[in-house]
Amino acid sequence: MDSKKLDAVEKIIDLAEEFSQNILIQKKEPSFEKYKTRIQEIRASDNEKQREKKFKKILRRLKRHITRELKLDLYYIFGAHGGIIIDDVGFCEFDSPKYAFDILLDRMQLALDTSMPYNLEIASYCLEWIQDHYPQKMKQFLDLYKKGNFEIINPSYAQPYNLIIGCESNIKHFEYGLKVLNQLGIKPDIFYCSESSLHPQIPQILKGFDIKYGSLRTRLLGVSPTAVSAHIKWVGLDNTKIESLIDQSGVFNGEYFHGTFFKQLPNLAFQGVARPFLPYILYSNLEDFIMPLPYQEEIYRIYENVELFGRFLLASEALESLPLNGEYTYKRDDFLIGDYIFVVPELLLQNKNSEIQLITAEILNSFLNLSTDDIPDNDSFFEGLWKDLLLAQAHDAYAVPYIKTGDYSKSQLSPEILESIELKDFNLSISQLCIKKHQQIQQKCQSFIEKSLNHIIKSSTITEESSSDLVLIINPTPYTRKDYVNLEQNDNTGIVEISGFSSKFVSLQDLTAKKNEQNTTFLFKFKVLEEENAVQVKYKEEIKYIIRFNSKDRTSLTLINIIERYPKQITRLGSEENQIKIIQYAGINRLEFQLDSKTLTDVILEPKIDIKKTYINYPFGIEETKRTKVQSLDFLWLEGLNEGIIYIQKNSQQFQLFRDPLRLKNILNGSGRYQFAVSIKEPTISPYFYLDTYYYRLLARTVENGLNIEKKEQNFLTIYPPLPVINFWSRNKQFYIRIFNPSREHKVLNMKSSYFHPKGNKINLKHEIIDSSDLIMIGIEPWKFKTFQLKRTS
Repeated sequence: MDSKKLDAVEKIIDLAEEFSQNILIQKKEPSFEKYKTRIQEIRASDNEKQREKKFKKILRRLKRHITRELKLDLYYIFGAHGGIIIDDVGFCEFDSPKYAFDILLDRMQLALDTSMPYNLEIASYCLEWIQDHYPQKMKQFLDLYKKGNFEIINPSYAQPYNLIIGCESNIKHFEYGLKVLNQLGIKPDIFYCSESSLHPQIPQILKGFDIKYGSLRTRLLGVSPTAVSAHIKWVGLDNTKIESLIDQSGVFNGEYFHGTFFKQLPNLAFQGVARPFLPYILYSNLEDFIMPLPYQEEIYRIYENVELFGRFLLASEALESLPLNGEYTYKRDDFLIGDYIFVVPELLLQNKNSEIQLITAEILNSFLNLSTDDIPDNDSFFEGLWKDLLLAQAHDAYAVPYIKTGDYSKSQLSPEILESIELKDFNLSISQLCIKKHQQIQQKCQSFIEKSLNHIIKSSTITEESSSDLVLIINPTPYTRKDYVNLEQNDNTGIVEISGFSSKFVSLQDLTAKKNEQNTTFLFKFKVLEEENAVQVKYKEEIKYIIRFNSKDRTSLTLINIIERYPKQITRLGSEENQIKIIQYAGINRLEFQLDSKTLTDVILEPKIDIKKTYINYPFGIEETKRTKVQSLDFLWLEGLNEGIIYIQKNSQQFQLFRDPLRLKNILNGSGRYQFAVSIKEPTISPYFYLDTYYYRLLARTVENGLNIEKKEQNFLTIYPPLPVINFWSRNKQFYIRIFNPSREHKVLNMKSSYFHPKGNKINLKHEIIDSSDLIMIGIEPWKFKTFQLKRTS
């Protein structure tokens, strides 16, 4: 008889007694002291056969006592949750990566020794880092993984909050995370993210990566929908269906904060007593794995002999064991992410700018590869940038933005353990480090963009003869657009019209000349209401909205000046604490706002047109919202009968909507810089046109004197109708494009280019070919995104 099992059952008796005390009506009060006495008798006995017999009898009686009160089955998904390492600096569970991984290996060994299922939610990058720095420990991990009952349940690269990052970032976390796991010989079957990281397009993403199951169960800093059954088919926005776990309505899901899960098993069991109408309850708890957990080892030790409080399962095993009960569609309003995620506005702004710059650089790299063969291979450069971006999107940077390496361990571990582990001396908080990484990403992208523009200019040159001053303009969006151009080299500005995914050389004189045509006048006029800290905005001579700037110190904003230098007008408002710039460009339907705030609390937009519906967006989705308190990834769209207003923000994702009368409040979390834009939306134009033309600026570069240009204009790819392009990239001299249909209508798309064959390959998110596709007539169903491999002409 294993003495550890005797020790375990002696402690487990306390849990059984606690369960008994919850039962108000007792049929027969068991004697728990008698159980403990019998344990001592077993210890004193030399008869091994009798010891084993008496031990099993105690377990049977404890089990009978609990199941006598329970009229349903109890199941548990238990496992390890582990954080992030950035630039060799560990945070939270990975404060000391070596110590953390040793603890994880110990937990896995215990699970193996006791035949206990153990779910693993460890960021894929952490496994990659351990493989690079401690390959022997990774070998030990893989040996245990193959022998035991383990499952990687979250294959994302760095465990982001998917709701607050862009479309391509959503996909890249799975792409890079799965690549790491596949290299380790692990194929995940499920995406179970314990943090609040879900939205209605997750099913489509999982199907694209051939991930069999999903999960809507969550803990900490967010809310997800529920159902009576824990096993459903989750129907996504695009009608993709995926079997998923979900929290059960009216039942506490079992997640306990920091270290008390096993101690709470009697209360979880009693919750089952109180719900005899349910056939079963599924509980879950993914615990920070370096936390000491009272009663964990004891429950493990007796588990192979008796499932005292219920059965423990792997996440995919739960889906295979529990009956499927219906199909459920959940709207964006059914998901909520906590306010605390948004307390560092600079982190959100830098992330948005990094995503924009990286996609811009990817598209320009495709143009560069199409323009000339005489360029270096940039594949590893972009792979590195994406990895850096994904790490900077780790959820802990938002959930605990001010934590520094070592802080978590100092608050959770004993002094004896702290003395024995190595903690890095690093002074930046996790959010500060991620902001620094974002700035580095943007600098690298900007340098690449400048070099690429110069390379395209040189590839377009045929002689060294003198020519008039020219400017190269590149449109990195699929839309034909008329927009503002800024030449940073000589501070010249201008307005140009250019086709989608095109380059164009224009004369500097024509670009900067002031036109007198009607469509080159400023479309917006302002009236500053200083006493109200507000600006009245007219568009084409009609009042469309009033925008107010509220501050906690209630200081008044005054008009500082209006600077007009065609084609740009800047209106500056300010107080001692806050500065506001309102920027517009001649003939362009867009007002851009830049706020440098110390005391501003919110921006309120009061529409002066009749608004019928309000919409928010999220990765690969737009939905009407009925909520008062909302979060939107990029924009809030107020739809009217003949026109609307679209409010596009970069780093203030929280809103409140007041319905009578309708007002939009954009919440500002603390001091810092905020950027947003407002356009008057025409009913026939997609909101993504306004979004992409604000985010993705026209690129411009002055041509050196004396260069003669062979091609004044070239179109790299025409897409009609111009649906949003999520990414257009090149790897290994192959070209790929990801396109999204953001509407309820089936779209037929034409892609044409002299650079590509009329037939390409439709591929899944794993880059596997699905079928050959005619690029002239491509059908895209509502809310679907599709990825194509384009074949270059010789």
